[in-house]
Amino acid sequence: MSGDGVAREPTEEDLRELRSISADATEMEESEKDSGRPDQPPVQASDVPGLKVLQSLMKATLFTDYFAYHANLRYLDRTSQERVARLIAAHPLFYRICRMADLMARGGMLAIITLTLTAVAWGFVWKTFFADYFNA
Repeated sequence: MSGDGVAREPTEEDLRELRSISADATEMEESEKDSGRPDQPPVQASDVPGLKVLQSLMKATLFTDYFAYHANLRYLDRTSQERVARLIAAHPLFYRICRMADLMARGGMLAIITLTLTAVAWGFVWKTFFADYFNA
């Protein structure tokens, strides 16, 4: 009976399939070893210097955290979510201002990063292709 929770004895067909899968896996492992490239993990975004700082700045929610801080000071509900929900209900304008301030802070950070990278790239292009203007 199928599905009664009892394992059946493997058949010869099951054993042949298992041997073919095992042979294929061994062949794949050997071909990867012979590829000549060292086994290195792929580069993660967190491995790039300075990228962790940029990631944390872009994820920061300073003003919304300030809103949650006030909710925790003001209300004595059991969970932080309940306290924040009560403060949102009591002061929706304050909540919207905090959310917009977070959005503007992220936009400002993005603008600063973009302008800095643009200035560096433009300086490189200018000095590389228009070096004659500096020597004159």
